[in-house]
Amino acid sequence: DVYKRQHIEACEQNVKPGTILTDLKNYLKISCRDACISIDELQQAGKKMMNIQEFLIGLKDNALS
Repeated sequence: DVYKRQHIEACEQNVKPGTILTDLKNYLKISCRDACISIDELQQAGKKMMNIQEFLIGLKDNALS
């Protein structure tokens, strides 16, 4: 579940909707048709709520590929 997100007016890159943009350290954005949504906090099933930096630390190298 996403608990805190922020709407961004435009994506930094020209990417198709549904593409995940991340530096694997500080941010995770999902491209939409006209903009990107930046995820700030989330909660995986059975886990505690965490900020995006904590979530990204726990990811395996190719988990978002």
